[in-house]
Amino acid sequence: MKAKRLLGLVLSAVICMTTAVCVMPTGVRAEDPVVKVGGEEVTTGYENGKGLPTNIGTGKVTYSAGNLTLNDVTVPKAGSLPSDGVRSYTNLKVNIAGENTITGNFGLITYNSSVTLEGNGTLNATGNSFGGIGAANNITINSGTIHATGVQYGLDASGTITVTGGSVIAEGGTGD
Repeated sequence: MKAKRLLGLVLSAVICMTTAVCVMPTGVRAEDPVVKVGGEEVTTGYENGKGLPTNIGTGKVTYSAGNLTLNDVTVPKAGSLPSDGVRSYTNLKVNIAGENTITGNFGLITYNSSVTLEGNGTLNATGNSFGGIGAANNITINSGTIHATGVQYGLDASGTITVTGGSVIAEGGTGD
């Protein structure tokens, strides 16, 4: 009788520990934010003086479902840690309005994805460590005035770079 009771307690303890281990966080981190501007995750609209994080800079930033609008935005290199001006982990369409200047290690970079740039405005993207505009897949420029400058390269894509309209100046240093 004592042995059965002891076995029951041991089995109960093993089941409790197994359950606890299975439901505990295991060091798997949350999915990376979809888009960061000036080091801040952007999930809604930000406007200077109306909730725009100070390290983003000035202007109006709006993001929704893969569409990022930059309207008179200035993004200085954020903080003392390495950061990109605009960083995306998903395909990104950037609508350019007004005069925009973004600066960082990369001015604008899409990891594991492509970027499309269009609009009637100007985008000055400067990469202080790497490139002005980079993409893990493709870069497409449909319209707008694009000036991409980087220490290593102006424009760089693992896939293709397609320009169907607008004005593009790309200046690089030691890389592509």
